[in-house]
Amino acid sequence: MDQELKRVQGAKVLDGRMYLSTDIGTKSVYSLDLATAHVEELFRLPIFEGDIRFETEGLAPRELADGGLEMHVERVIDPQAVEGEFDAYTRLYRYVLTDEPAPVPVPATLPLVLSGLAAFGLALRRS
Repeated sequence: MDQELKRVQGAKVLDGRMYLSTDIGTKSVYSLDLATAHVEELFRLPIFEGDIRFETEGLAPRELADGGLEMHVERVIDPQAVEGEFDAYTRLYRYVLTDEPAPVPVPATLPLVLSGLAAFGLALRRS
């Protein structure tokens, strides 16, 4: 591998890549190309502030019909963070990764706003 990964908590192979969830400081999910051994950080999971223990666990990748990748990542969260006690729950995160950047949606109100600005501009010209 061209990058060392520590605290790997889960790994799955899909179409020549290994996907790895880590429990390092960034709580990142990585992709490892099995042919070239190139490691790439795909995304980071949210980090909780305060006195909360949480640990990244397993993951489940799935290829989508449009060529994208859907990734589910499991975490164990202990909100009390009291030594010796374990009052935890799991949280499942879902990410969809694509090769193309997602288009920015245009709000449906944009034409209305533009027509209002045009009317305001005409009103200013007349006065």
